[in-house]
Amino acid sequence: MLMAAVSDEDHRIFVAEAHRRARDAMHAVADGLTDQGLDILGQEWDEAHYLKASNAWGALCEATIGANGTFTWDYRTADAAWTDPAQITAMAMTLLAADSPDDAAPSLLRFPGQTLKSAVGLAARARGLHARLTDIIADPEFLEVSADVEITNPARPERGAARIRDNVLRWECKLACPGAGITGLDAAEITEAIGRSVPQLRMLTARFAPQ
Repeated sequence: MLMAAVSDEDHRIFVAEAHRRARDAMHAVADGLTDQGLDILGQEWDEAHYLKASNAWGALCEATIGANGTFTWDYRTADAAWTDPAQITAMAMTLLAADSPDDAAPSLLRFPGQTLKSAVGLAARARGLHARLTDIIADPEFLEVSADVEITNPARPERGAARIRDNVLRWECKLACPGAGITGLDAAEITEAIGRSVPQLRMLTARFAPQ
């Protein structure tokens, strides 16, 4: 019984520490994105910490950090003007640390009727990244199939994965925890990646950069 009690106490301490790390990381990300010009709103759930940006141009932006250390960032376009495949590709490449100057980026492979996720996935492959279909759901009654395109950078596995579905770009990565042997990104790296990927922040940074 004593061993069980010690084990239960250790588990409670571990869970409390995990929530603390997630909360601290989300606060740091929120502060960093606020400093870059996004209006951030947030709340805490039992199993996750949540924020959203209320003023992103033509998009809804939300993020969560779970107690398991998984960070998720959703960029959901709400305006057709912000669904250009080249722009979404640039965002995904930045999040996965595979961005390159515009003049060095391969041309997008386009064909009639092509979906956004196809264009972005093929562009990622042209840059040497891995792209595959995932979450494939078949509807035999209506003869429809839906799927996401998942993109990863084999050279930078700690950057996680970007998923493209319809009008949503989702980025998932792990919050680094060296003490627990978990590789990933710290809050500053997450904030920097998002700041460099969101078109609004990228444009503002370029506009006000010292000449």
